Amino acid sequence: MKYPSDIEDLRQDQIEDYERDRFYVADTVEDCCRLLGGNDILRNLGERLQQECQQLSSNVAAHPSGSVAAEGYHGVEACLFAFKAIARYIPNDEDVVLPFVFSAVLLQLPADVPRLRCTMNLTVGKYAAWLGTHSQYLQPLLPYLAQGFAVQNCAASAALAIKQLCEYCWDPPLGEPVLELYEQLTQGQQNRIAPNYLEIRDELTILEGVCKAIARELGQNYKADPSVMFGRIVTPIGNRLVALLAVQNDSSSNSLKAVVWEMERLTVIVRFLKSPRNISRNGEPTLSETLIAELMMQVWDLLDTLTLQHPTDNNLAEKICRLHKHAMRSCGSRAYTPLLDPFMTQVVRNFRQSCLSPYLYGASICITEFGHDPTFVPKLFELISELSTTVFTRLTSLEDFTQHPDVVEEYFYLIGRFMTYCPEPLVVSPLFRTIIQWAIVGLHIHHREANKGTLNFLENTVSFGLSIAQSNVHTSEACKAAFHQAIVVEGPSVVNNLALVLLGDLPAYCLDQGSGSVAGILWKLNTLCAELVRQWVVMAISEAPDEAKNELMKAFIMMAGRDDFNAAVRQFKSLCERSRRLHQGSLGNGRVVA
Repeated sequence: MKYPSDIEDLRQDQIEDYERDRFYVADTVEDCCRLLGGNDILRNLGERLQQECQQLSSNVAAHPSGSVAAEGYHGVEACLFAFKAIARYIPNDEDVVLPFVFSAVLLQLPADVPRLRCTMNLTVGKYAAWLGTHSQYLQPLLPYLAQGFAVQNCAASAALAIKQLCEYCWDPPLGEPVLELYEQLTQGQQNRIAPNYLEIRDELTILEGVCKAIARELGQNYKADPSVMFGRIVTPIGNRLVALLAVQNDSSSNSLKAVVWEMERLTVIVRFLKSPRNISRNGEPTLSETLIAELMMQVWDLLDTLTLQHPTDNNLAEKICRLHKHAMRSCGSRAYTPLLDPFMTQVVRNFRQSCLSPYLYGASICITEFGHDPTFVPKLFELISELSTTVFTRLTSLEDFTQHPDVVEEYFYLIGRFMTYCPEPLVVSPLFRTIIQWAIVGLHIHHREANKGTLNFLENTVSFGLSIAQSNVHTSEACKAAFHQAIVVEGPSVVNNLALVLLGDLPAYCLDQGSGSVAGILWKLNTLCAELVRQWVVMAISEAPDEAKNELMKAFIMMAGRDDFNAAVRQFKSLCERSRRLHQGSLGNGRVVA
């Protein structure tokens, strides 16, 4: 594990080789813990660490007028790296070696040796659970970690350690001290004051820890009011957004990047600042859920203006829809309900203007979170109807589908989700058969994810039919009749195109795996309407080799289980591919002879 003395002079690829080898050795040390127990390994590592510290002290004493070179600390760093590797095997009541590490060793080592400092930071984070039960060692660690942001290449490890410390309950809680540290660091970032200028990913890591610490504090003190801390986190973000929007017609990459960063910060807050659910009474939203809903209302106009100023920016659309996704999930449907109509209106408007796929994903989340409630179903159907109008207006041919695979993917996942949660309004509408017809077009796209989305919709559609047949869902007679009619009319075309996939004439990305596969659709269709499907299949595979046809039809007729049916589909495709290769080879030989 010990770095070579010339590590800083090696090429980057050589350094990466050493790093990889260290992780392999760390895995071996971890295996030793499984065999011998963590305490024995820890004791041996503690003895080796003491030896390295004594040797280091001797070197320092021998050079009273100068500093010890960085390589003089490699032995100590290797020991700490090993400590980090075995953290999961060390009980929280260990009271011999770890007190020595976190008092006599860690804080006495130099802070300006980057590789040593990174390992020290990561070791602190790995032992957060132990430190949670030994809070006397915690007080000097936050300042120590904060100093790490001033050391080159150490900010990421320091941020990770702070987040890991915040993930545990502390007495006293860490909410206030970590929030103060975050405010100091971000102030330096906004002013770009060295050495406190953070990369955004490191800031988001710390912010996640701050939110978790505040949430833990709420869990320990049910009467605590998080609104003050919440405001200290959120208000600067709102102020910066207002300032960014005040700069009219600023479409520079830096300005847009700053906007996206603010979206990232808001998303972290919405995801991780949560009150424990047991604080809620009578099903009412918790205080943090209410605060998040209020936050989304406060920034609504800002977010709406951003999408209008940057209507074609896919990254911004993705970040905003992701923010709303986590807001819905964190708030719950009750707290988010006042925002649902405005969000769906925004999604429809923005998608009509831009045809960007993130808005389709945002609509999918609405269906997931609200589709179980019958009171929202009419609005959700209106949502997918308007989005469908835009899709089929913009994409009118296979070429259009091919040029917009992300839209095809998200659109059919959206409709597939609707078929899972609240399908009846769609099934009884004329739109249903139109979507099936366009799904058949989607099977022709040479794009894995778009193809998968199309198959997902078709399989979810057939699954709904099975639910009707098995009386697992309550549906109207009109819905049953409409679904039956759609299957009878569109089924032959669906089966014919799925057969073309197996014959090798169409792309075969998802043969028999996951929710949305050729085999899955055929198997469910065979369960739903066996006689019709067999007629369609016989016609669709008439050009296949006899051996392949016979084996596949046997699986249909015998009503094979899913695994056996999948095997039959794979065998059919394999035989067809072999026949095609032989045929092409014979044509090639014929041309050569001619």
